[in-house]
Parts: sequence; structure tokens; C-alpha cells
Amino acid sequence: MNQRLQTIWRLRVKMSFFSYETLVTLCQTVVSHYFPLTREELDEWQSDPESFAYQEAGDAWKYSLRPCVEVVFMSLVSEFRLALCSSIVEMVNQVQGKLNPADTQSVLLKDAVYNAAGLVSFDLFDDIDFDKWFTTHLVAEVSERDARLNVLRRRVLLLMGQWVGVKMAVDLRPALYETLLNCMAPGEDLVIRLTASRTLQDAVDEFNFRTEQFFPFLEQTCRFLFQLLYEVEECETKMYVLQAFSLVIERVGPEIQPHASSLIQYLPELWQQSADHNLLQCAIATTLKYLVQALAALSVSVHPLVIPIIQYGTNLQQEAHVYLLEDSLELWHVTLICSPHLSGELLHIFANMSELLELGTENLRVCLKIIESYVLLGAAQLMQLYGDVLVPSLSSLLRNVKPEAIAMIMQVVDSVLLSLPEDGPTLLKPLLMTVFQNMLQDEDYPPVINTYLSVWAQLLLQNANFFSGFLSELATQLQQQDTQLFNSYLDLWIDKLDTMNQPQQRKLTALALCSLLTSGISGVTERFAAIMEVCNVVLHEVHRCDEEGHVSDSLVTTSVHHVGIDSDEDEEDTAEDTRKRALRLRDPVHAVVLRDLVARKLQELHSAVGDTHFQSLMDSVDAETKQQLQAFLDA
Repeated sequence: MNQRLQTIWRLRVKMSFFSYETLVTLCQTVVSHYFPLTREELDEWQSDPESFAYQEAGDAWKYSLRPCVEVVFMSLVSEFRLALCSSIVEMVNQVQGKLNPADTQSVLLKDAVYNAAGLVSFDLFDDIDFDKWFTTHLVAEVSERDARLNVLRRRVLLLMGQWVGVKMAVDLRPALYETLLNCMAPGEDLVIRLTASRTLQDAVDEFNFRTEQFFPFLEQTCRFLFQLLYEVEECETKMYVLQAFSLVIERVGPEIQPHASSLIQYLPELWQQSADHNLLQCAIATTLKYLVQALAALSVSVHPLVIPIIQYGTNLQQEAHVYLLEDSLELWHVTLICSPHLSGELLHIFANMSELLELGTENLRVCLKIIESYVLLGAAQLMQLYGDVLVPSLSSLLRNVKPEAIAMIMQVVDSVLLSLPEDGPTLLKPLLMTVFQNMLQDEDYPPVINTYLSVWAQLLLQNANFFSGFLSELATQLQQQDTQLFNSYLDLWIDKLDTMNQPQQRKLTALALCSLLTSGISGVTERFAAIMEVCNVVLHEVHRCDEEGHVSDSLVTTSVHHVGIDSDEDEEDTAEDTRKRALRLRDPVHAVVLRDLVARKLQELHSAVGDTHFQSLMDSVDAETKQQLQAFLDA
């Protein structure tokens, strides 16, 4: 029997067994016999409400009957949607109406039917008008104050969480927030409060969430969540409540500032309580990350708490780093991004970075971002204290990491060179040796070679004197003549221009090559025509001509706000964004007009070599290039 016939046979067997009558009977039996809460569960509600409230979290469903049956039920509905959805809707309609609180069986059955409607909310999208159900029935049912209806109230809260991301009108969200907060108020049943906080988390962590709709409820939300966090006893419960709090902070951003003082004051105590609960510690680190982001420059007020946690979570000698490392690194990076200055305490914890770089795991990316942030905050202090360790570590990484990581390392190098044009090259010397040797081998992926070439250009433009001595030392190390080595780099540089796709890289190359015209090096004059071709090509790319015929360099700016950086356009600039823009203003790409440099260097070359030699150099340039260059220079 071939595969197609086997598939047809299996389908027939399945459909013959799962007839419409069988499916409806199965559905009704599962809901009525297996979904209702048991006496043991109701007893647990009273004796251990915190465990009961989160008994379905994680993988707990695998180890008890009813949750397992729920999974089977969802699979059946997904497979036989057309047959079962109408049956579920009919069951929902049958249990509508006011209940007698004393009729426990009716309460439990309605809870079970609502459970079914929540589990398969996606499948019921076209069959149930949830907005109407919410306004005409559910709000009233969850607002009941008879304790005997708490089972149903809890289920309605869960149902709202299951449907809010599926089918709920945006204009109903304020009514939902108000309903949830009423259920979170102190004095309510603890299971109801915890369930409401879970549903609030679902409502906030939803695509159609609108912060402006939530702002009127923010103060009360923070107050109720904090009271809940403070009152619950189990670390696991505190973790779940804190996750909801953390999500609210992430969503509302700086608007949390007036309402965060109680949480900030309590977190040190909670950190002490979490000593034996690593997952709660992770939740605390995540919450602090969003708090720091929201507080921005004011986040220095939480540094006494944040910095020791970072130091603890990123210390590979601590066993807890297995759980805490990723969250602690993210907290570390955000703390640096938002810091207005580099404090001694922040500088001190950088001592952990050396071992983290040796680890070379998936966390390498954020480690390199952290290093970049330190350079932007205080390159001189960082390199003075840690340069002897950091530079060899980065140099070693270059041999063993992917192109993306190499690009990030080169970004660090570029920032150091811009921040410390005099001392930076000397401090980076071992790393630069590795970069130049790798570049000469020309075995790397083209974008990697281009990042190396950009560093070479930046080094030449920032500190030409160091560049000359460095090249001589490198030639001696490689047992080559200075001129021979320099010409090899020069040929590679000119040859790779066509593989550079970033305008900044191409202009940096043109600037550096042009700056060499008056160096007197024979290899440069021999390649004069090629250098002029590079300058001409890049001039066409970066220069713009307005309606009045004025030519300008599109990459040159004098305003920090006009410098392009990698950041989220929808968010306000962080302190680090401001530092990046200020540093980029020092970059020759944004500070030097290429046309002016070309004109000046050609004039200096003319004066240095005389009319005859200069004319012979210009004659080596093809006529079209020469004509276009002259048009730029005359503009």
C-alpha cells in the first residue's frame, strides 16, 4: 500500500470512529465530568490559596488528570472545529442566567463550561460575541460578592484573560481594567486577587494595549500589586506577582516614576528573602531592568541596590550565575545606558568582564555592548584600569568569533580611537596588531575585512604619527619592508571599496586615501589615479546639490541631533544615545567635507611637487574622472 492510500485509509478510520454524535458526547462528557473542580481542589483553595492560584502554571498540567484532559479537549476541538464549536456555544448558552449560590453543582458546572470556552477561545472566534458577553454577563458575574460564587468569579477572570488577546474591542479595555482592579482590592479572597493579577498581566501583555487607556488606572494598579507582593508568603507566588508588576513597568515606561517608591524600597528586602529561590532573583533583576529604563537618569538612585546584584549575578564564581547571568547582563547594560556618568562602583564591577569574555557563550553579544557602553561613559578611566586585560581578551576573540561579533569588537575599537585620539592607539596596540595581520591575510568574509579597513582609516585620520611608527613595527614583526607592507594594504584598501555598502565606510576610505596624497610615500603617488577614482566615486555618493547650485556633503553635520545612530525611533533618546551622537560628531565622516579635503590636498600636493610633476599625476587620471572632479571642485 503506497503512502497516499495509507493516508486515505487512516483518515477513513479516524472519521468512522469520531462521528458527529461521538464527538458531541465526548465533548459534553469531558466538560461535565472532568472539568469541574474536585473537593480536594476546593479544600486546597482554603488551606493553601497561593499554591492553588498557580497550580496550572508551568508543566504542572502533566501530573494531574483534569489539566491533561483539558489538553485532549483542545486537541479535539482543533481537529474537529466545525463539529464541536456549535456544541460548546450551546453549552455556554444553557448555563447563562443567575445562579443560586447554594447550588454548588450548578456553580461547578458553569465554571466547567466557562473553562471550555476559555481553552478554545481561538477556535470560537467566529462563534461567540465576546464583547456582548463581557458587558451583559461577565462583568456582573465577577462583581458578585457572595463567597459561594468565588469559584465562578475566578473562572470569569481567567476567561477574560484568555479572550482579551483574541477578540475584545479596544474601547472595552478601560472597563476590563476597572473590573480587574476591583477584584485585586485588599480584603478580597486571595485566590481572586492573584487570578485578577494574572489576567491583568495578560491584558497588558497584548498587542492592542494602549498606554493612554491604562494611565488612569496606573496608580491603583501599582498600589494593589505592591500590596499583593508584600502580603503573599511563598517565593514562587511573589515571583508571579512581580512578573506582572514588571510587565506594567515595561509598558508604561517613565510614567511609573511617581508610583515606584514603595516597590523600590521593598526590593532590597525581597532580594534577601530570595536567597534560596533563583527564579525569584531573576524576576527581581528583570523588574530592576525595566525600572532603570523607566527612571532614566534618575536611576542612579537605585544603583546601591542594582550594582551589587549585577556584581553577584555576573560573578562566575557564584553558583547562582547559572540562573542569573543573562538577566544580570541585561540589567548591567541598561544601567550603563541610563547612567549620566561613570561612577567608581560601576567601574569596579567591570572586573567581572574578563571571565565573561573567556566564557564566549551566547551572552558575548551583550558583553560587547556593555564594553561599548563603558567606552562611551569613560574611555580613559576604563582603559587605564582594565586596558591591560581587556585588549588581549578582545584580540583573542577576533580569532574565534563570527563576523557579527568581530564587527562589534571593531565598533569598540572605533569608539576608543574617537574618544582617545592621542592615547587610544597606544592602548589598543596589541589588538591593532591582530587586526592588521588578519586584514593582510584577506581570508575573512568581505564585511569583516571592511570593518578592519575602517579601523585603519580611522587610525590614520586620528593619529597619523602613531600610524607611521606602528606600520614600521608591524613590518619588522612580519619581516617585510615598510614600503612593501604599506603598498599591500593600499592595494587591498582600494580594491575593497566596491565591497563596502555603507556610505560612512566609503567616505571614511576616501578621506583616509586623500589624506595620504601629501605623505610623500612613493606607493601613494604611483596609485594617484586610483585614489582620484575613489574620491570621485564617493563624491558623487555623498554630495548633494540644491536648487541654487550649492554643493553640500550629506554626511556632515554640526548638530548632535542630526547624527544617525542605531536606536528605536519610537522611543526617546537615552543618555547613551546622546553620548553616541556627541562622539559621532568627532568622526571625520561627519566633521570633514570630502570636497574641501580633496581640494586642499590637491593644492598642497601641487605646491609640494611643482607644476610639471603635478601635471603628470593629473594626466594619469582618465579624462572623465578628471572632468567630474573638476566640476566638484569648481562648484
